[in-house]
Amino acid sequence: MKPLLYLQTMNSTSIGVMADYYNDSHVINVESGSSTFDFEVEKTKENARLLSETRFISFRDDKGNAWKFSLFGNEIEEDHDRYIIRTENLGYELINKVMNRWEKFPQPNPFEYYFNLCAQGTGWEIGINEISHMSRVVEYEGRATAKKRINELLNAFDNAEIDYQVIMHNSKVIKKVANIYRQRGRERSDVQLVYGDTVTNITKTVDTSDLRTAIAGVGKAKEGNEDVYFRDIEYDDGDFFTTKGAVFLRSRKAHQQYDDNEAVYNEDYWDYDTDNQDTLFKQTLAELKRRVQPKINYEVDLVEVDENLEVGDFVSVIDHDYNPPLYLKARVLEIDKCYSEPSRSKALFGNFRIVESSIDARIKKLQEQLNSLKIETPSLWVRYADDDQGNGISASPAGKKYMAVKTVINQPVPSDDPADYVGLWIKVEGSQGIPGTNKYIWRKYADTVSGGGMSDYPDGKAYIGMAYNKDTPTASNNPKDYEWFLAKGNDGQDGAKGDKGDPGATGNTGPKGEDGTGIAASKVTYQASIGGTSPPTGVWTTGIPSVGANQYLWTKTELSYTDGTKTVSYSVGKMGADGKDGETGQPGATGPQGPAGATGNGIKSIVEQYYISTSPTTQTGGVWSTTVPNNADPTKFVWRRILTTYTNGTTSTSAPALVLGMTGSYPIISVTEPVGVSEGQQWWRTDAVGNVTGFYILKGGKWQAQTIEQSLLNIVELNAIKITSAEIIASTLSGSKFINSGDYAEGNVTLNYVSEDVGVKTVTWKIAGDPQNGKFTQSPSGMTSISYSDATKNTILWDWEAGSGGFRVSSGSAASNNLVQSAVSPMGIAMRDYREPYGIVNLTYKDLMTIPTTAFSSGMYKSGFTEYDSGDANQPRYSRQNRIVQLTGAIKPTVEIAAGAQVTLATLPVGVRPKQWVKTIMQGSGMNRYLLDIDMSGNMILSRYGVTSQSAAGVGSWLNIAVMYVAGD
Repeated sequence: MKPLLYLQTMNSTSIGVMADYYNDSHVINVESGSSTFDFEVEKTKENARLLSETRFISFRDDKGNAWKFSLFGNEIEEDHDRYIIRTENLGYELINKVMNRWEKFPQPNPFEYYFNLCAQGTGWEIGINEISHMSRVVEYEGRATAKKRINELLNAFDNAEIDYQVIMHNSKVIKKVANIYRQRGRERSDVQLVYGDTVTNITKTVDTSDLRTAIAGVGKAKEGNEDVYFRDIEYDDGDFFTTKGAVFLRSRKAHQQYDDNEAVYNEDYWDYDTDNQDTLFKQTLAELKRRVQPKINYEVDLVEVDENLEVGDFVSVIDHDYNPPLYLKARVLEIDKCYSEPSRSKALFGNFRIVESSIDARIKKLQEQLNSLKIETPSLWVRYADDDQGNGISASPAGKKYMAVKTVINQPVPSDDPADYVGLWIKVEGSQGIPGTNKYIWRKYADTVSGGGMSDYPDGKAYIGMAYNKDTPTASNNPKDYEWFLAKGNDGQDGAKGDKGDPGATGNTGPKGEDGTGIAASKVTYQASIGGTSPPTGVWTTGIPSVGANQYLWTKTELSYTDGTKTVSYSVGKMGADGKDGETGQPGATGPQGPAGATGNGIKSIVEQYYISTSPTTQTGGVWSTTVPNNADPTKFVWRRILTTYTNGTTSTSAPALVLGMTGSYPIISVTEPVGVSEGQQWWRTDAVGNVTGFYILKGGKWQAQTIEQSLLNIVELNAIKITSAEIIASTLSGSKFINSGDYAEGNVTLNYVSEDVGVKTVTWKIAGDPQNGKFTQSPSGMTSISYSDATKNTILWDWEAGSGGFRVSSGSAASNNLVQSAVSPMGIAMRDYREPYGIVNLTYKDLMTIPTTAFSSGMYKSGFTEYDSGDANQPRYSRQNRIVQLTGAIKPTVEIAAGAQVTLATLPVGVRPKQWVKTIMQGSGMNRYLLDIDMSGNMILSRYGVTSQSAAGVGSWLNIAVMYVAGD
């Protein structure tokens, strides 16, 4: 599904949507955790002109995930006919933020502690955290962006992985979370990339250029000291080792496998930015482990990308025609989605590793033996039963507790005689499990690896297909639901015909052959776990334990064979959590006419009955009658009820209700018009269930409808569709819609307005006698207002909006090329004038900040330099007014500066560092001059000291500083 793109301004206000884009590319990368979105759009398409005002693009992808991308730092390319847009995901705040050096922390801290230091002030927070139990001591001597520092931390926490996600309401981001995983993705047993089916080619490359069997780690030396090594560390784990005093860490296994000379290792030096021996050793060990194997890569060409794949997933790659046959596991490192043309979507695979075939070694040996016999064809019999004696034997596993598997020769049709399976029955159904967690194994047979010619029986089939942990005992007929394995060997070649030999003598009886290998015993146990990737280490039980929502039930099957060997296998199923209620679906098509139902019991008649009683609390002294009474006795009371007669002959009556207890004329309450009553009689008309629907008085022999003055009403509860009234006084009005209109005078101008309030308040207005009109809207998310100069609303005079993201006011319109805008947000003030060619102008806090005149601190000077003196004229000082920085004073060397040397005098603090590299000529002692460079990191660099040629600067030389420049961020 091709998503709609929402175009948004600096304060995340949507200004339009875009659907007619193409050549789109949404790249999601597992290693960086980031993503990009590029697309093209024709200039003639609707809203294409809004791209110049767009700062963010948001959408929901084909799986409903929310994405928001930034155009900051990315130019909009264009040619004669189209725009080309390149965006980055919303982590731009982490890219723009700079982290300073981190000294070694005194104690281990969890990842979330370090993450919050990096993300402070950006709005990002931790969501899922699969490494919350880990703590590390870290140090970083270099500077880096917040995003790079987070990636460095992930490496320190056992190469954890990150996924940046935004949560949106409508088109606004309401939350930004970073999900931390031990490893993203999952094992996809349902996805197999098979050569000849979804795979068109597999190419293997081996690179040994970076392979090493010994590495010497070299740390960064402190100023004036020698390089750092781990000479004081002794280590030996059987493979990797080093001795005290040695600088190389070595691998015995890699040396034996790859080095030709037993006495010579393949060595290399490796630099790492630390002066700590322990840190240097740990990082060198990790580097050597990475380089003791050659880099093996497999290039896999696909016909199409499975739309269900996620980055980080592991899939199987199979090539039965490869020599030898190739079984690989590969990880999805990157997915490049094209929404406008899904066939162009691509996936990048990496982390390839060769895996062993899942066929047991004994079965392989048996297969090799069978392949050498031309006349014998192995077949696999599988039967199910109710007990270990074979009772209730069946080919279907439905409802069966035991299974028997038997390999036979030249008998493809399985036997249904329990005697053929004696001793082979294994219990496959445990004790009563948790409701809803039953899982089943499906088995099918086929002619090809992709499931061609699929059948329930193995007769003549070369492949067996298995599907595990299924929710229904009824096996699927879709070949893609199974994992296929070669189960039948090829026929051996015929040997050359030999000469006929003479009959041989009868030989002696041979020795007893070796006992065959069978299953001697089996054991199935269970254990609950919070993880589903590796078997738990707790206590296994024969009973199925209780499993919580989103937890896993592990099953361990232990088989003991008659030759004394054992095998252990595991399977796992997940207990799902209750899902949220889905949205109400669209009405389905009208179904076919159902069979005739039983005769229904309907209502035959409804009759009002009356009772004249001597008591106001009960019915006594009278009888129920359908005649409407005309009671004039003040000591008598009229009761009323409804008698309902049904079509099956039964009846029911409503609870009696007292009508009145007064003399003279009284209101009659009934469904039908009363008859035989006097002029002036009142009648309250009701529906079948007793609700009053009208008030009438008999006048001139006819019932005439009446109204009741509102001033006489004192209503406790009123259900109404429409109320027309001058004033309503109430404490609470719920679920109501208020519409009001009128004139409002403001100075010499009269406004005609219509106000509508239904949760969101909207006021439309126009100036009397003038075409100017407008609209004001107030909602929980903010307020907007707009004014037009014409009745057709084509020409905008002004508009403004206010919300959580800030305040924006505009006059004119982009279409008329006279739009002038200003926006205030927590980030600053943004301005745009379409009449000027300079685009958006931003004014931020750093454009207005001030740093008072401040003397250089002692820590700013580099070794060999200090202030010339502390007097007003020569003490080095800095100040900042808005973006203008001024440096004054003089510095002197405490050691001689050699002729032609380039040295750093001091380093300026953040806040007074230049926006761009500054170069200027400064005065030195006497007639000497020098070139002063100030780079964007604040380093003040002296070079070219001298008059007509470069000369030395002696101790105490006067190095004047007098410079002004524009400050950076």
